[in-house]
Amino acid sequence: MSAARRLGLLAALALTACGVPETGDPPPTDEMYFPVGLAPHPDGRYLYIANAGFDRRYNAGTLEVFDTWTRRLLPEATLETGLFAGELLVTRFGRPHVSVQAPDAAIAAGAGTFTLTVKNEGGGAAEEVGVLVRLAGAAVATPCAGEDPHPGSPRGSELRFRIPRLGAGETATLCGGFTCADATCPTGAATLSPALTLGGDPYETPAGAPVRDQKTIALLTTRENDRLTWFEIDAARADAPGHLVCSAEGGAECDESHEIRSLQAVANDPDMGASPYGIALDASGFYLTHVKRGELSRWRFGDATSRLFEPEGICRLTLSGGASSVARHPLLGWAYVTDRGGQAVTTVATLDPLDRGTSGRISTERCRLEERAALVVDPDAGEGRTRGLAFSGDGTVLYVATGSDTSLHVYDASIGPNGRPRHLLLGAIPLGAGPNVVRVAGLRPGELRASDGIDRGAVGAAVDARGQGLVYVSTFDSDELLVVDPVLMAVVARVPTGTGPHEIAFLPDAEGHLQAWVANFRDHSLTLVDIDPDSPRRFTAVANLR
Repeated sequence: MSAARRLGLLAALALTACGVPETGDPPPTDEMYFPVGLAPHPDGRYLYIANAGFDRRYNAGTLEVFDTWTRRLLPEATLETGLFAGELLVTRFGRPHVSVQAPDAAIAAGAGTFTLTVKNEGGGAAEEVGVLVRLAGAAVATPCAGEDPHPGSPRGSELRFRIPRLGAGETATLCGGFTCADATCPTGAATLSPALTLGGDPYETPAGAPVRDQKTIALLTTRENDRLTWFEIDAARADAPGHLVCSAEGGAECDESHEIRSLQAVANDPDMGASPYGIALDASGFYLTHVKRGELSRWRFGDATSRLFEPEGICRLTLSGGASSVARHPLLGWAYVTDRGGQAVTTVATLDPLDRGTSGRISTERCRLEERAALVVDPDAGEGRTRGLAFSGDGTVLYVATGSDTSLHVYDASIGPNGRPRHLLLGAIPLGAGPNVVRVAGLRPGELRASDGIDRGAVGAAVDARGQGLVYVSTFDSDELLVVDPVLMAVVARVPTGTGPHEIAFLPDAEGHLQAWVANFRDHSLTLVDIDPDSPRRFTAVANLR
């Protein structure tokens, strides 16, 4: 029996055994065991590893912390999870906190200029930041001369500024001018009073106001117990209990306060559904696939002003095809779901309650999912199945790994005149046996990332700046990480990994050089690959770590 067939048989047995009480040994905290999920901390350094415990040797899986700077696991931070982990996602969540640093309120006499510093100190990107500057005692307010990227619009003694987007940690400088009502007026006759609006909501923030609460959280699906578990992350704890928390008491095992078993807002069918697996994030929540029932569900994060950020399931849809991996179209917000048993990608739109497509109905429902035209990768579903998928940063290109011809299919996903994606096949790039997970590193030359409100942190900024929009594909049966150049439409590097490579994660090292980490499912290891564009050993495996 081939290795691939043995693995498939194990998978089938695992699914049929769901719900069986576990009486084996507890899992190790200082080694990997069937690593399946990888995700970096938004600030870098730490990599989070979900171990599936696939062969039931142990009675639980684990979520571990790996220090990429010292290249070692941090066993004191390890937590136990359910068996058969699916996908792992780490994100920083919290309402943006934008503050204005202004000069002294008293403005010098006569005519002159002033500058303001606007900074987003919160855990999420701020969209449509407006700054209103009132100049009491000034007759005229004017924009600064020169190339101000955020010119103010004058209105009497007021200046209004607009910043389309201010990412987490980013700063913008605003400049304005004024003329005092009396040319000989003394110092302090004009006073400056800035006010902010975020996303159209009035939001007054005095200079130097405290930062709003924010959290870095991890989301992990586990198929053995049909759970979605969320973890609070405190990277400052390093190798100590409390780096990961998934219980009210902060213990080594997750409890009901962090384990979600149902879609709370779906009254007619709230059960989580067998085998939750794939996750795709956006600014307000995420999509989740349910493998065994062929479903897609929609989730929103809890109120950012509350102590906890527990996700809430708000709607679900049974798909015409199967469900495995999921990706979100960066421009439309649609979910794209690969078929676990066939050769199609299901596309699903989330409809706002005030917009039911062509029906024009008004509904009190919080959320509804609607299937749109499927993207057919191969009309012969018996030839294999679709695997991983990913979008370019600007949302104009879709990459789908397929088992039908063991290739990477590249589609034009830009929006056509009818308001829908074009879905034109641009080419099929041969990969090799067992194409698996697909991940895109950063932006192609000249590409701009679609504004989706996701806080990618310092890691996201580094990957965007140095990743060059290259596409990385793990090949589970040929034990390689393939590097695809989407401009050349060709594989430009084949990097040997451990056996059974699966998930891929990107983050810079301590010196800022970009690296790729690959989770090797079969031999319980990580492969470190140098992918920095300035490195002489680019696209080589630097280490295989256990």
